[in-house]
Amino acid sequence: MYKIPANTLFMGKRLIYMPECHSTNDEASKLIGAGGEVNGTIMITDKQVAGKGQRGNRWEAAPAKNLTFSIVITPTRFSAINQAYLTMVVSLGIHDWLSRTLQQKKVYIKWPNDVLVADRKVCGILIENHITGNFISHAIVGIGLNINQETFQAPLAVSLKMLTGKAFNLQNCFEQVVACIESRYLMLEQNEFVLIKAEYLERLYWIGEPHYFISAGKRFSGIITGTDESGRLVIDVNGTSKTFDVKEVSFVR
Repeated sequence: MYKIPANTLFMGKRLIYMPECHSTNDEASKLIGAGGEVNGTIMITDKQVAGKGQRGNRWEAAPAKNLTFSIVITPTRFSAINQAYLTMVVSLGIHDWLSRTLQQKKVYIKWPNDVLVADRKVCGILIENHITGNFISHAIVGIGLNINQETFQAPLAVSLKMLTGKAFNLQNCFEQVVACIESRYLMLEQNEFVLIKAEYLERLYWIGEPHYFISAGKRFSGIITGTDESGRLVIDVNGTSKTFDVKEVSFVR
């Protein structure tokens, strides 16, 4: 059972706790379909049996060990062409909290919205935007944050407990991370697009470094230089800038 965050303006003020569910994003979608959405509503569960990840992957989370929740957002006339900025502010909010919690460890955002510590994935984000006309009518922000789990099938997954050797209070973590996300989201409501993107790029994994990638089954070397106006990854390949969408490129480590 989770309590309503005391330190937010609107996120989590309506909190729906489910001991177990298929997917918090799916439950949020049902809520919206029934006309029951309220801006900032959070659906949270202890056990998610079919959590969603990027690229159609499943999210691995042991019951009652991690944070698995979805935030329903209904932006005020937020143009669909700027939807990449929602990904940025959510990623930045989680990055802010992790950086404060893990002060001696380097935290990065791996494009488009995974969060890594020591080259290992500690958080995954899946945002489902619903567009009406030229605007986002609502968005479902699904978050999986590894807190106290000690083993994973995925070789590059890691939790806060694995990184620090200590257990964390899930309620405290929940309240703190939601407050950080809300703080960043309010920047979006104030149209601070230039600052948001600059801070996102400052924290971007592999930016400005030569690395290998795979696209269309071919391995190539390139340097990440940033993202374009649609949020696609920009990689310099032998002096030519190429853009890639989420399913068009993968990182080689």
